[in-house]
Amino acid sequence: MYHFNDVNCIRKFNTENIEENLERMMNLMNTILELIEVARTQGLLALEEYFAQSHDDYEAMENKDREILKYGIQLIIDGTDPEIVEEIMLNTCYSNCYDESDTFICNIICKGTLMIQKGYHPRMTTHLMLSLISLENIEKLYRSKAIKAHHKLN
Repeated sequence: MYHFNDVNCIRKFNTENIEENLERMMNLMNTILELIEVARTQGLLALEEYFAQSHDDYEAMENKDREILKYGIQLIIDGTDPEIVEEIMLNTCYSNCYDESDTFICNIICKGTLMIQKGYHPRMTTHLMLSLISLENIEKLYRSKAIKAHHKLN
């Protein structure tokens, strides 16, 4: 469930600086989907190895986004309870994000971290993440091939 301010962040994300925001979102989404695949096939502990290797989408993420995501993944690896992970991640988001786009992306990182921890299927994760983007902008992503072929919802 979203608070009113979260809905405003979603609206602003879909209308302001849209090209930059969509690229930022897709780098994050593709990274989260890669992490889900690693967790599902190799286990949660294998997530530590992910960060030791080079990955294009992860490297293309903004530094702050990478650090917050890595922090959340470390909480998972350490065996932190999902409710505690969510609270810590939301607190981290609200204390480190300075505008609506930052807050929106940080909330996606929080939700993505929890999806990884709960073992969500990549297709469900894709649906959940794309549901935050307007249909018009999803079409732009498909046309630009920003959504990797194996993550499309066809």
